[in-house]
Amino acid sequence: MEPQISPISDVHASATLGSGVKIGPFCVVGPDVTIGDNTELQSHVVLTGRTTLGRRNRLFAGSVIGGDPQDISYRETETQVIVGDDNIFREGVTVSKGAEKEDGCTRIGNGNMLMANSHVAHNCHIFDNVILVNGVLLGGHVHVQDGAIVSGNTVVHHFSTLGRLSFVSGGCRVPHDIPPFM
Repeated sequence: MEPQISPISDVHASATLGSGVKIGPFCVVGPDVTIGDNTELQSHVVLTGRTTLGRRNRLFAGSVIGGDPQDISYRETETQVIVGDDNIFREGVTVSKGAEKEDGCTRIGNGNMLMANSHVAHNCHIFDNVILVNGVLLGGHVHVQDGAIVSGNTVVHHFSTLGRLSFVSGGCRVPHDIPPFM
């Protein structure tokens, strides 16, 4: 099935679009972007940098994926964002591409829900079936393991790990690791 692209969106000719991709109005898709089959960009979505989205992802208005990291040491090198399948990015979600540190990649697995205005900083790794509730802010290099839930307006300090099936209450400040199942 051919991609459906709104005539008032800007999709670069070298972007790679899978079968059944839907791109709504006022979206911007850069030249180094790959979008997997049956992924939907509703409106005002920006995909930039070297960004790869898997299949059946849904991106709501104002999401920005693949922007430069907010890291003073970043030197505009070819880092990236890799997103798996079946993720939901609600309104205003931002995901920064990796900085040159570690493997230069921000990764989001499968089946995650990132609610409105949450932010995933450079070099984070969101595993599978994670929920980030509205306004969650993840500092750089944060790892959120399978099934974790981070409630609204929580701030997670860089280099922290949230263990498998952990739960963080809303409005918390997380300056260190959270063990699995806690």
